[in-house]
Amino acid sequence: IYFFFVLNTGHLTDTSQLINLDGIARIANKHGLHIRVSGAADNATGNETLNNSLGLCRAEYIKAQLIKRAVPSNRIKIVSEGGIDDYSPNEANRNACVRLLAPQNEDYLTDKLESVNLLRDSIKLLSDGG
Repeated sequence: IYFFFVLNTGHLTDTSQLINLDGIARIANKHGLHIRVSGAADNATGNETLNNSLGLCRAEYIKAQLIKRAVPSNRIKIVSEGGIDDYSPNEANRNACVRLLAPQNEDYLTDKLESVNLLRDSIKLLSDGG
């Protein structure tokens, strides 16, 4: 989900975008998901140093908003994409993108693998007529 920012700032173009963070936080917390926030600036303005800093500022803003919505900070990773020209119009490159990710810890993966194995065994038992 993308959040758009005013030129050279960490301010959203429209604060009504914050409603999206309510849903993201609810889903992330319910399912124990991790979040990756990547901030970006348009590469048509500023220089590399400024755009990297601005991308990080935008990602930090979104992270702070997620923490206010009870998402644990250790489940949020932020990165700066710096200046980009991926989207048209150019204003769309002034963004922060939020992605929900499955946790990558060993306990989580072990639990999921056990669930898959149980499901596989149940399906096999049913297909064998048992």
